[in-house]
Amino acid sequence: MKTTTHVFVAVMALTTLFSCGQGRTSEQSTVGKEIGRLENELKNIDPEAKGGNSCLSGYAEKYDELLTKDMVAEASGTAADKMTFGHQKIHTESKYHDVTYSWKGSLKKDVGGMTFPMDDNVKLTGIEAISLNQFQMSYRAVSKDEATQIKKDMDEALDGNAENGVVNQAVKKLDEMGFSKEEQQKMVKDLTESARKLTEGFAKVDNLGDVAVWNAKTNSMYVFKDGTKFELVVELSDSGRNLGTATKLAQQILAKCK
Repeated sequence: MKTTTHVFVAVMALTTLFSCGQGRTSEQSTVGKEIGRLENELKNIDPEAKGGNSCLSGYAEKYDELLTKDMVAEASGTAADKMTFGHQKIHTESKYHDVTYSWKGSLKKDVGGMTFPMDDNVKLTGIEAISLNQFQMSYRAVSKDEATQIKKDMDEALDGNAENGVVNQAVKKLDEMGFSKEEQQKMVKDLTESARKLTEGFAKVDNLGDVAVWNAKTNSMYVFKDGTKFELVVELSDSGRNLGTATKLAQQILAKCK
């Protein structure tokens, strides 16, 4: 029987397609041109280099020292003694660890067509050595053409005719986990549609790190600096303050690693 863990691993295998499965074509897509523009602006950065920010990387095992309760209290305007602290370190890879501060508010969230109350929260996660190219390809909107191409690549892989190594690897992982071809096809369709919806909210944030983006659909900020990135999730009752609070906290985090 397939467990939740199996499904999670399967989704992670497919998710790699959106971050590195497409790459650039010889005719350079709109995304490729945008990456090229950014690389031209950041001439002092090797677009393939990663891991240069040893200070940020050094916090990968101590997220709670990089983002403290006092920082969140000041940025959000909430009393520190009202906050609950959470630190997740179950996964072996530190990029999946997180530190979360939460407190009672009036926040509500839609899940599956239903509305549920939830705590206001701020989370830091995703510290990872990553190149500028990888960052730009990962944290951006997935176009209709790309979604179509990903599905085409997966269909070819499921038929054993794919030339894309990343796609083949993802399919191999799903085969090893016992997912039928019918299940795999449904997963690809569902993931492609979900990815497009989630990534539609991406927008560039100026004057933050080397490059930063905010996703208004997931309330997540991704910041890249010197070959290392981190992610901040900010969900407040006053949603209009999410971006400003995330920006302020990101600035304070970067200030610790000048």
